[in-house]
Amino acid sequence: MKKGIISFVVSVFLLSGCTDSFLDTENHNSLDEGSFFQTENDLIIAVNAAYSPLAHPGMYGQKYMLQFTTLDDRSWFENPEGQDKLIVSLNDFSSTFDDLYRGVFRCSDILKNINRLDGVVSEDKLNYYEAQLRALRAMYYFNLVTLFHAPYFYNETNVPTDPMAYYGNSDPKQFWDQIDIDLEFATKEGYLKKSYSGSDVGRITQGAAYALWGKSRLWRHYYYYLENKLGGTAEAADNLTKAKAHFSEIINGAYGYQLQGAPDSDSPAETKQDYLNALLSNSSFIAVTGFGGKTYKAENNSESVWEVQYNGNNRSAQGWLPGWQWGGAQNFLYSGLLGYKNTEMDPEGFYIYDETEDGSAAKAAGFDRDPRAYASFYIDVAPGHDSDPMDWRDNGYNINFNSSAYSKKVVASFGLYQGDMPFGTGALMKKKYAYPQFTNDDDGTMAPNCDPYNIRVIRFADVLLMYAEACYLSGSDEAAGLAALNRVRARAGMPGVDALSEAVIIKERDMELMGEAFRFLDIVRWSRDSRWFNAINFSTKTKLGYDFLTNFTKYTTSDPNIPYRWMYMPIPQTEINKQGGNLKQNPGW
Repeated sequence: MKKGIISFVVSVFLLSGCTDSFLDTENHNSLDEGSFFQTENDLIIAVNAAYSPLAHPGMYGQKYMLQFTTLDDRSWFENPEGQDKLIVSLNDFSSTFDDLYRGVFRCSDILKNINRLDGVVSEDKLNYYEAQLRALRAMYYFNLVTLFHAPYFYNETNVPTDPMAYYGNSDPKQFWDQIDIDLEFATKEGYLKKSYSGSDVGRITQGAAYALWGKSRLWRHYYYYLENKLGGTAEAADNLTKAKAHFSEIINGAYGYQLQGAPDSDSPAETKQDYLNALLSNSSFIAVTGFGGKTYKAENNSESVWEVQYNGNNRSAQGWLPGWQWGGAQNFLYSGLLGYKNTEMDPEGFYIYDETEDGSAAKAAGFDRDPRAYASFYIDVAPGHDSDPMDWRDNGYNINFNSSAYSKKVVASFGLYQGDMPFGTGALMKKKYAYPQFTNDDDGTMAPNCDPYNIRVIRFADVLLMYAEACYLSGSDEAAGLAALNRVRARAGMPGVDALSEAVIIKERDMELMGEAFRFLDIVRWSRDSRWFNAINFSTKTKLGYDFLTNFTKYTTSDPNIPYRWMYMPIPQTEINKQGGNLKQNPGW
């Protein structure tokens, strides 16, 4: 069983249920009270508990991945007939909202009380744990301000203590500014480690903190500066300059990040199987050997920058709480081929991948198009030919993918796509976080209900592409940005592009990150800039009860003076009701 920092469940502190999501107060008190939090071991337990909301069902344990891998235009979820894909219940994101505030409360409450351990715990160790708490809290803040816009803000100076009090909306700038404060502390040299081993694997590294800082500044360009018509200011330009610097720190620094299988890596891909093994290692739960190719480490490998840890262990047969009662997640349950529900991929997504040309490494290895297409989709080819293998191990599941057995054929059954289907297939299924198949033979008796796939929140390819985007937006260092983007293409054996543009960056992120819950939120941020929105490579051959592009455009052009409906998710109505009218809903919901 894997044992990373988020792979086990802390049950003695701050892990009870919560009806007041701003407070996290049900069944326990703040650290202000009681005899707990007097020793270094108490501090370790508390910090570990601050990690766990990232693994909870509202975040990477289920809901976050489910929502943001099925809201975009590259996937269909179950049977969409007669449904508008962009209709979301006001409470669909309630568990995400709650888990983010659990994280904010735990981090802030510990930071409020951490000085009680002066003289008990060394200054170096206090800085070490405080840096983790601040980087964690920055991640929770980042998600709150980008998903929900202006919920209630607090930090360690004003942690809420009265569960009967009412709380309203806060200025989003408070979130953005505190993110900078927290990450400035977290990235101080020597506070966080550059890597971890043993049971500490999964703790936030200095590189992860820098990556989040760069990402937050890039997102702030859209969410704050463009949204408030400040895009041409010196402050906005400085923000992008700093984003580039944060990304450069880990691209050029001594952190050891490599793209799996890249030409400049320790184990460059050479054969067709090597390319697939290297690409698929970034969403597998075990080292990927494939069928005779090189073996590539999967979880916590050289490409992983920020990774939420899971194992397949279920500590409560009746529980449904990833990262809480379970060491595993429920993502395979909802979108895996052997699971409860299916996420079927949009066929047009396959065709966005560039066809290979003579002389390219990918073509020399035997690919007819960018290998990333075959790392993103399970393909059931025409009758009489082998479909994609679902596993390479001799475990009873090393069979070929067959759409009639493992797919509800949403696209084919309801005539949702008017175009050529790759290889005459009846369905395309999501391959990432579903290869190889997780079975009971792997870990106990709960598969596929409780799965061990770690979620890669930020990986090095994403950092390189964000750096390219920041360079392009700033109008400076574009050669370096182009080189970073072409490193990602080179890992796939594809030739470089000649220049950066909105369309090039959008397509590269689409190809590289397909099926990893990035696409929808990329669309949301790019929608704040008409040049970027107009360059988005939406699916165009789908015949649905709705049209993604039309509906999204409808919501993003309704009123230029207010935030548009899909710029933010709805604040849960149950939370608004609790706050006595002080907390206002986001426009359009």
